Amino acid sequence: MEEQAKKDNVLKWWHIALPIGIVVLLFLMVNLRQSKFSKPTSNFTPANTPFLKTKKEPKQKNDALVFDTVKAKITDYENQLKQGDTVSIEKLINLGAYYVQNNQNKNAVGILAKALEKDATSAEAHHNLASAYDKLKQTKKAVRHYKLALTFNNQNEETYYNLAKLYLSEKQNNDALQNFEQLTILNPKQANAWFNIGLLKDAAQKYDEAITAYTNAVIHQQGFSVAYYNMGNTYIKLNKIRAAKNAYEKAIEIDAEYSKAYVNLANVQQALGDTATAQQNFQKALQLNPSLKKLAK
Repeated sequence: MEEQAKKDNVLKWWHIALPIGIVVLLFLMVNLRQSKFSKPTSNFTPANTPFLKTKKEPKQKNDALVFDTVKAKITDYENQLKQGDTVSIEKLINLGAYYVQNNQNKNAVGILAKALEKDATSAEAHHNLASAYDKLKQTKKAVRHYKLALTFNNQNEETYYNLAKLYLSEKQNNDALQNFEQLTILNPKQANAWFNIGLLKDAAQKYDEAITAYTNAVIHQQGFSVAYYNMGNTYIKLNKIRAAKNAYEKAIEIDAEYSKAYVNLANVQQALGDTATAQQNFQKALQLNPSLKKLAK
């Protein structure tokens, strides 16, 4: 009887653990195969941000007043151009930036070309023109003008970042990496650049370097849950299961609704023999993301 009871207990445990193990393993495999070049949460200026070359003005309290003031200035610049009046390069750059921000990119190209006729060495004009070309999907021209912007001002973080993201979108990973690394030289605290370096190093199977980059990312940006999550994935590739567990736990500590982190945490907990906790975390993942049940079918 005692021998039969032991067999029954083994079978009972097996029926519980096997489906969970299969599901979390499948999900992890799918997850790790997916492209990780997703846009992370960051407070850094996104790509396609034009420069506004103008003197700093007192901050307006009323947003509507600010908009009206900017619109009035833009209308004034446009009228000056229509009348054939001389317009300063600063006004042309501002007008071009306004057009880029409002997706009037063909107008931006024409205006910024006029700015460059006045000063072909204007980094701001080249940067804004690159942003316009990028939005128009004219990648080669966008790359050319970002490079020219860096030729005339090699200290601007936004230009390096925008160029790196453009290369990344074109799957030119080596060029993207070079510009992200240059950005971290200019600003070692630029967490988003470190995060992207981590993704690129991981893709190149340079896992130790990827961990270093992710570590820098989380040091310089509090609450960077996505960086911890990707760090956990890289630790798994290094077969450092306990380190992966710690990284997933940190991601969940920051974002309690991070369903993917719960799934991967459950997977490593099961690998470490903590089946009961693994089951709890997988159930939590299912509560947050019921679509995970499809993997069990």
